[in-house]
Amino acid sequence: VSFYIITIYLPTLMIVVVSWFSFWIDHKSAPARVNLCVTTLLAMSTTMASIQSSLPPVAYNKAVDVWCGVCVIFVFSALLEYALVNYAARADGQRAAREMAEKEREFEMSVICSDPVSSPMMLDLSDTMDPLLGMVPGVEDTQDRLLQWLDRFQFDAKKIDVFSRLLFPSAFVLFNAVYWTYYLSFDKGGQRE
Repeated sequence: VSFYIITIYLPTLMIVVVSWFSFWIDHKSAPARVNLCVTTLLAMSTTMASIQSSLPPVAYNKAVDVWCGVCVIFVFSALLEYALVNYAARADGQRAAREMAEKEREFEMSVICSDPVSSPMMLDLSDTMDPLLGMVPGVEDTQDRLLQWLDRFQFDAKKIDVFSRLLFPSAFVLFNAVYWTYYLSFDKGGQRE
């Protein structure tokens, strides 16, 4: 048992943990993050290939297959997380540029009119709402709250990284608890205790 822990489980565990280091690298440093994620993914696939070649081929999934498959999913998810962070960072930049342009426009209008202008971007939701839904009590209020929440929700790149710093290790710990509980409940003969 300790042979498999040292040669299979510990190296793949370390590869998964190293892939999480990308969450602490600045999202503007694309080469470093992509390099780390791709390197860990390649290391994981190489490790899986060597594991598969050292074990006898069987027609069913082994416990080590489940372990390696989930480890690959975690490493690949770290790469996908960077794609999401990169997209969010570009959206943050576009949003900041729009807000800056709107503030400049409001300032120009206030100078011209010599009084502060209320936001020209206010939407009249009564025109866009379905008239039948307006007759149902509570629907208008729920839709207004949903629209307000969607308006305030921002895809902030830094928030995604901070969230991932907690989510990925927590999910991996949960997987480990389920995995080891399940597979350690079998006795030597392959029967569940």
